[in-house]
Amino acid sequence: MRYVLGIEGGGTKTLLRAADLDGRGEREARVGGSSLSRRTEGEVAAELARGLALARGDWAAEDCAAVCGGFASAGRSGGFYEAARRILLPGSHVQVMTDAELAWRAANGGGDGIAIIAGTGSIAWGGFQGRQARAGGQGPGHDPGSGDWIGREAVASGLAPAPEDGNFPALLPRLLK
Repeated sequence: MRYVLGIEGGGTKTLLRAADLDGRGEREARVGGSSLSRRTEGEVAAELARGLALARGDWAAEDCAAVCGGFASAGRSGGFYEAARRILLPGSHVQVMTDAELAWRAANGGGDGIAIIAGTGSIAWGGFQGRQARAGGQGPGHDPGSGDWIGREAVASGLAPAPEDGNFPALLPRLLK
């Protein structure tokens, strides 16, 4: 069964969706974050392997025709994601980009427009008359408006104790109560 795979990999979660080329089946999986700005290469590779196994189900890895993956840290580490894909899904065509570019392409078809992501990190990606630009996406603790930045600000102002595991975005649900 030939299929294609889409991956959206952020700092907190990774979403994977596989669809067969005949349009008869779709499979989804959600696993932990896959950003190299928050995890080691070994942790990310393990998370991707787990997510791929869940999304593929009984479909063979070598039957994957193409993969498009958008990852929060792909701008700095795209080679890692391409290498991981070659190991996990041999023989598939691959395109790796940042999660912001992926969101922009999905929302605007690669044309004029802007996509803004405010999650674990924050970034804006836009295009106008064939040119692209980005703002933000500097990594944990450096993106104003991100969950990580808001959590750090809450700790600095005394609204919440520092998380033992360093996961500042996880403070947000407690701050909203």
